[in-house]
Amino acid sequence: MKTIPKLINYRNVAFIAFLKDTRSIVSKFNAKTLKLDGSLAKVSADIAAMDEVFGTAKGSASTETIETLDARRDAALAGISMVADAYTRYFEPTPQEAGKLIQNTIGNYGRRIHSLNYLAETEVIRSLVNDFETKTDVANALGLLNLNDWVAELKAANEEFNTVFLSRNTELAEQPDLNIQNLRIPAYQNFDALVALVNAYNTITPNADYKKILDEIEELVVKYNATIPTPKPRPKKTETPETK
Repeated sequence: MKTIPKLINYRNVAFIAFLKDTRSIVSKFNAKTLKLDGSLAKVSADIAAMDEVFGTAKGSASTETIETLDARRDAALAGISMVADAYTRYFEPTPQEAGKLIQNTIGNYGRRIHSLNYLAETEVIRSLVNDFETKTDVANALGLLNLNDWVAELKAANEEFNTVFLSRNTELAEQPDLNIQNLRIPAYQNFDALVALVNAYNTITPNADYKKILDEIEELVVKYNATIPTPKPRPKKTETPETK
């Protein structure tokens, strides 16, 4: 792979989600035929172990709120898309074009935004809302179809979701019995071993499936690396003159 996954910088939730997405990619192919089943089983075992330790998240007071806010932002996005789609069949050309433009803008981010993991969906919706607000032609189209309130609802729900989601992560991180860090090290190693195995087989016995797996994992790495927060620069210390 060209891009190195910055696994150590992923938050616990993102790290587990990344492994699950990797497993999903490999599982789309015949892992046994490709001789990847043993390595994939180790990754699955890592996921199960971390899920068990991180399972207290299900009991978090904020979990229900997170699920509600996720459903709320999904509903807002679906509403915008459905209204825009209806106008693509409108009998006058101007609203018709507006509907198509909005649909295309959403389509730039894929057709299954709602099925992304929590972290990825948050970032995608932020980017989409930014397009809605800053691209003049798109903003005009939304105004023409009276969708500005829908966009405001989507933005609000997404930001509220992110606030609660990060709060829950902090809450879980502060619990001393969540010893998930000890599980991450072998998980790093088993992920690396899986990718190395795919690379090795693809070199020895080139196969389109191996290449597809590597390409899809590459896309996954780029997506997850992009969600790592950029650390704020530390303020420079002001030097004080020495006293004699």
